[in-house]
Amino acid sequence: MNKKLLYILLLISLAFNLAFVGSYIYIHATRPHHEFSRHRGKDHDRRGWFPFEESDSTRALRDTFMLTKKELMQELAKDPINEPAIQAIIQRSLQAQAVLETDLGKRLLELRKKQSPQEAAQFFQERIKRMDERRNERRDNHKRRYRR
Repeated sequence: MNKKLLYILLLISLAFNLAFVGSYIYIHATRPHHEFSRHRGKDHDRRGWFPFEESDSTRALRDTFMLTKKELMQELAKDPINEPAIQAIIQRSLQAQAVLETDLGKRLLELRKKQSPQEAAQFFQERIKRMDERRNERRDNHKRRYRR
């Protein structure tokens, strides 16, 4: 190959590389990082994020609840609408959710009994803060997604 052609190929390659690096920098500079990315570091204390390992019984209750939600979506997708079936699924979903919430509440109570007043105040205030952050993030995402 002659020098002129090599020089042109070098310039084209350089242009593509600059475009790639520029795109990478632009994406990472303009997009917010996901909420849980803060919790991936080595120094992260998992107990602050999730205070106890999920038991088999809690996992089974969560699975039951998720299955009823999925069943509801599948029933709502059908035509024609079967309102009695949908109402029955909604009632089963509410019951499954209540059992799950009761189980989680009991586990949080047991956790609280093992904490000092200072640990409890810090832990539960942090949970409140994260709940508010998630709610606000969902609200902001909804506003962005459905802007008119």
